[in-house]
Amino acid sequence: MADHTNILAYVSNTANRIPWVGWVIGKNDGYMAWQDQVDFIAAMRAAKRGFAVSWNLGTHSTAPSPTVITDSYYPGLFEIGVGYPLLTNNSADGNPATDDTGSINLGFKWRNVVESAAGWSCEITNILGARTVTVEPISPVFSASVTPQNISIPAANSWVSVSF
Repeated sequence: MADHTNILAYVSNTANRIPWVGWVIGKNDGYMAWQDQVDFIAAMRAAKRGFAVSWNLGTHSTAPSPTVITDSYYPGLFEIGVGYPLLTNNSADGNPATDDTGSINLGFKWRNVVESAAGWSCEITNILGARTVTVEPISPVFSASVTPQNISIPAANSWVSVSF
């Protein structure tokens, strides 16, 4: 049974399809050891999975509000059968192994996703302020191997185009 429910093995196996994941958690949640969250984040990053997370020193009841995720990753942002940008190296990311409070990939939105077998593009912004972030596509249509692009978002709600 433990092998069947091993989420780290599941997300690490890139043959397994998973949706984008967003969550909030208190480091003193008590459901599992904090190191399990750190390991999950590392597995998501290594397998190039889309996600956002926010944490604090709270408990299960006093973790950050889910709205810190849903303020930008709102219902309707993701469309079935349409790709989205994989975001890494966000300049505002915290370190879950050492920071008491922090987040990874908070505040991003995108629009105008255009994808074909030959190319992929969209526009990206961050509602929280200026950021640099590395972008590459996660797409069911565009499957070419690409070099991730580093982009700079100059200010909150400033849209930046990215194309592959």
